[in-house]
Amino acid sequence: MAPVVESDQTMDQHEYAAISSKALSLLSRSEGYELEFKENLHALEPEDLVAFANSPEGGVILVGVRERKADNGRQRGVVVGCPVGDPEKLSIVNKAESCVPPIAIDVIVENAEAKPFFRVEIPSGPNKPYATAAGTYKIRGNGRTLPLLPSRLLAMFMASENREFVERFRVATRELERDVADTKARLMEETNRLLQSLALLDEKLEATLTAQQPADRGRAGKATDLAEIAAELTRKIDTLLDAIGTDDPWGDD
Repeated sequence: MAPVVESDQTMDQHEYAAISSKALSLLSRSEGYELEFKENLHALEPEDLVAFANSPEGGVILVGVRERKADNGRQRGVVVGCPVGDPEKLSIVNKAESCVPPIAIDVIVENAEAKPFFRVEIPSGPNKPYATAAGTYKIRGNGRTLPLLPSRLLAMFMASENREFVERFRVATRELERDVADTKARLMEETNRLLQSLALLDEKLEATLTAQQPADRGRAGKATDLAEIAAELTRKIDTLLDAIGTDDPWGDD
């Protein structure tokens, strides 16, 4: 009797009463780079999860499924079923989280009303290389889990370091841009304040020079003091304008 196939859109994506179309397709295949069968939960090891996470395409593990040769000589998966309660789900998740770094997986219950089994989706990890808690590095290849050779392991480490460097550089650049913008804004505020002070001094200087008499040395001294203060403020403003790369708004056109 052919298994009942359930559309992937008819139930919650983490549990199917029958067998989803995706799982049925996987059962018709033999184990390979992206697929592995495990008869029971005890056969699922953290290194199996590590191997798929380190692989370019990730993969799927069907737990509660045995591989058997069909009449045409091809290997295919046969559902034998396994317990699929919360403790079993937690056991799978704990195995993934025990890896270094932890591996994000998706655990789906298939065929819940007949012979239930797990479909464990393991995407290709973004933080390669992954290892078990014991420091074992594996990768998927030729239909089985293989040791990760030193040359490829080194390449993964280098790629990971490059990604981290680029991200740190981006963060540092964003922070520097914010700091420069804040500094320029403060300089502009200070420049505007000094320009206002210089304008007031110019007004006072002009009024003093207008009222000044040649014989009045006290007023002449006051005018000279104001002129020196104005000159000093002008020098400070020029320095600030140079620092922020802004032309003198009072300069010649």
